[in-house]
Amino acid sequence: MYRAKRLSTAIVALCFCLPIVTEAPADAQEEIVASSVSTTVLLESCRRAGNQMRMDCAGYIVGVYDQMSLSRLICPPRNPNGGTGQAVAVALKFLNEHPEQWHLAPVYLVGQSFKAAFPCGAGRD
Repeated sequence: MYRAKRLSTAIVALCFCLPIVTEAPADAQEEIVASSVSTTVLLESCRRAGNQMRMDCAGYIVGVYDQMSLSRLICPPRNPNGGTGQAVAVALKFLNEHPEQWHLAPVYLVGQSFKAAFPCGAGRD
């Protein structure tokens, strides 16, 4: 019950942050504040969890993925087993490969990873 309520709260919060996912920072010095979770805190949570599919790791990432999918900002392939594992793997790979961007909000960085991996339209495989 607690996890379901926490996840629904995270998804609602991400809905308000969605414009941040779609736009790059106007100035590299400008900080995007989307939530109380920083990118380094999210990554540390995923590392500590031992299992990246735990709610404290995957919940945040999947919230961004679901919102972007529903909003048609990304076009992931149909996956009969669900895209949760793939979404978490894509986001964590991107975050680990770009430590120079960890000062940016995780909602923005996770969104960028999904836009690169799951483009819509002409950029789609």
